[in-house]
Amino acid sequence: MKFAAIRSFVISAGLLLGASLCGASVLTVGPTGQYATPCPAIKAAAPGDTIQVDANNGVAYVEPADPTTRGRSDCVFFTNNLTIIGVNGRPVLEASGLLIEKAIFDVYGHDIVIDNFEMRNSATAPGTGDNGAGVRIESGNTTAPGGGNVTIRHSYIHDNQDGVLSANVGPGTGGGGPDGQYFSANPFIMLEYDEFARNGVGGSGYTHNMYIGFGGNLNFTMQYS
Repeated sequence: MKFAAIRSFVISAGLLLGASLCGASVLTVGPTGQYATPCPAIKAAAPGDTIQVDANNGVAYVEPADPTTRGRSDCVFFTNNLTIIGVNGRPVLEASGLLIEKAIFDVYGHDIVIDNFEMRNSATAPGTGDNGAGVRIESGNTTAPGGGNVTIRHSYIHDNQDGVLSANVGPGTGGGGPDGQYFSANPFIMLEYDEFARNGVGGSGYTHNMYIGFGGNLNFTMQYS
């Protein structure tokens, strides 16, 4: 028993040392977490980190307006290699009445996993495009390739103007400069075990549960949804 205890301690210490060396951390969100809402935790995270968002007993998270972005409540982030996961149930991310310019999660980073969330009521201001999304997957440009390799799973995305919207990265020029480019030469978007409902704006022509732009070698997969 003594040998087993010593061996267990050595293994545990080695695991802790390994975690310390690789620098990965777990950031927590919720009533007893380090952060009150998900976005500040996501922006504080480093590549390789995991953000755990407590389900908060069903009480929805509402991101406060950000004065540095004209009062927007979109969570815009550029960090790569993140896992953002709901725990103790499914957290609700509520966007009703907020100033959304793009999405609840506006993802510029690559290799991102978004797991187990409910996202609802994302809408842009009237007359500004009608394409507020639950998740928007962005790219960089041809000199600084950005996002891609995004997995969204176990999530319920509903009553937004778009469910999931991704960048268009076709060849040529557009928007005054080169079109976007994903980080990977063979990027992917994976949706699995998700449910999409009532996303869109009716007769406007923007009725999309998902709107996946051209991505060159993009591999788009939706399964078990």
